[in-house]
Amino acid sequence: MLPIKKSYIDSKHRTPDSKSSSDFKYDLRESFLMIDNCPFYVCDVCVPHSWYTIEPGINNKFYLHVSNDNADPTLRPNANYIMTLESKIYTGAELAIELSYRMTAV
Repeated sequence: MLPIKKSYIDSKHRTPDSKSSSDFKYDLRESFLMIDNCPFYVCDVCVPHSWYTIEPGINNKFYLHVSNDNADPTLRPNANYIMTLESKIYTGAELAIELSYRMTAV
């Protein structure tokens, strides 16, 4: 009996002529020599999924209210701003930079 062999394939190592990360070609590192009529089959599939930190229509609006606590209202009036953030996966630091950039812009 032949030993059980598994080949772990990651789509990030797909060939350059692949269509996408879900429709890809992969070159095996080694050949598998099997006896006649011996089947190959996929026994496990792992499909990782990451959700966007910011998604359009769900949480891409950032609302900012600037209030004036000074006695002189002419220094800076109360103001409300709505900023639309780009839809993508942010790290905490990237989101902080994006929010800082948007607040500075308004």
